[in-house]
Amino acid sequence: MWRIEFDPGDAVLSIRLTESTTSEELRELSDAQQRAFDATRETPFRLFLDLRGLLSLDPECGRLVRELRRSASMQPGFRGCAVLAEQPTLHEREFARATNALNSPTDGHELVTVNEAEALQFLRAPW
Repeated sequence: MWRIEFDPGDAVLSIRLTESTTSEELRELSDAQQRAFDATRETPFRLFLDLRGLLSLDPECGRLVRELRRSASMQPGFRGCAVLAEQPTLHEREFARATNALNSPTDGHELVTVNEAEALQFLRAPW
């Protein structure tokens, strides 16, 4: 399952993945993400990937999560990415495989954490 929201006040595009997310669902999410980019145009934003409650990512889903992140980083308004995982094992194995396999296009403006307060602080920090 997934959910996508844009908060214009905080300039945060939030994507939440939970339970077992299929590759078909992630393709639908990718389409929704593109519609969000089209709607916000060049508005500066940070991406928040919330993976708490995500049970597993198969290799195809991992590739699609990498593509979500890459697509966001290519937008003119992109200002960074925070990733919040619930379990260190997800953080260390699956998320690393899903997102860090590409060179980071965010110039150090990326945080991967299991600490919600740390993620929120990063998202609220001045640009």
